[in-house]
Amino acid sequence: MVIADDDPAMRELLLLALEMEGHHILAVGTGHALVDQVRRIVDGGEHGGTLDLIISDVRMPEMDGVKALQFLRDSRVRIPFILVTAFSDLWTRTTARAYGAVLLDKPVELKKLRAVVRAQLSA
Repeated sequence: MVIADDDPAMRELLLLALEMEGHHILAVGTGHALVDQVRRIVDGGEHGGTLDLIISDVRMPEMDGVKALQFLRDSRVRIPFILVTAFSDLWTRTTARAYGAVLLDKPVELKKLRAVVRAQLSA
């Protein structure tokens, strides 16, 4: 699983919450780093070449989470994707849905996040 969030505290919270559930997490701080990490895993076989889920903040410097989602989907990466945002609008919701992502609003309840992660992994 890869988590992308430019806020170190939020990134650490998500990391710890999901590691406690037994997930192996790679955490990055930008959309570009997210795309690079996913490409290295999918194309280069890093971490066994397997990636089961991506979680990304929407608003990040350089490349936001929606642009990262669009880029990866346009590159034929079909890994389940969860977007997290404190600034939800109709465009973001519509785009997330069109690209097959789940959108969660901040503040994210960890119980809800864990349930969505389980649902995405079992789908």
